[in-house]
Amino acid sequence: MKHTIKQFFLILSVVGSASTIGYTQTKPEKSIPVPDFQNTLMFVNADNTLSNLEKVTVGITRKRGIGLIANPVKTYLQIDGCCSPSVHSGRPTNRFIVKVAPGIDPESIFELFKFELIDNNRKLLIGDVSTAKALSGKTQPVITPIRMNVTKIAEGVYAFSPMEQLPIGEYVFIKDRLSNTMNNKVGFAFAVGQ
Repeated sequence: MKHTIKQFFLILSVVGSASTIGYTQTKPEKSIPVPDFQNTLMFVNADNTLSNLEKVTVGITRKRGIGLIANPVKTYLQIDGCCSPSVHSGRPTNRFIVKVAPGIDPESIFELFKFELIDNNRKLLIGDVSTAKALSGKTQPVITPIRMNVTKIAEGVYAFSPMEQLPIGEYVFIKDRLSNTMNNKVGFAFAVGQ
């Protein structure tokens, strides 16, 4: 009987040690926190904490060119100030998170655009009108949002990530661009740095 009990404990210790061989406990990925407020885009850091993007007002400005006959006028979406203090890599692994009302498509609310630095402000050309262009039949510039991957994180919570590396520059998620007027829209800005 003693021999059987010793064999039992010996087998138990071998099985117990064998079961731990090759087993490594991995920490589950820390879940992304949900933003406190709806319709506020935030950046997801590598450690899954959230950082604010620069909240901006996107307005409309016009610049009249010089010319007696052509009388050119360029219309821009404009954000005052040259550069966003929120700088990110622009890699496809970057994630921006937003909480929206349940059942709402986040892509119908937010669109990402690249702005250019002009006259120490961030601008996006949306109209270029002149008598000469009108007579020649040239069309207006078409502004197209940057395509993003959108992933549902939870009910009403979505992550946006670039489909490809974003070039260095200034970017703005514009909220409700297509509603009523283009002037005085809320935006969430960031820069892609080197």
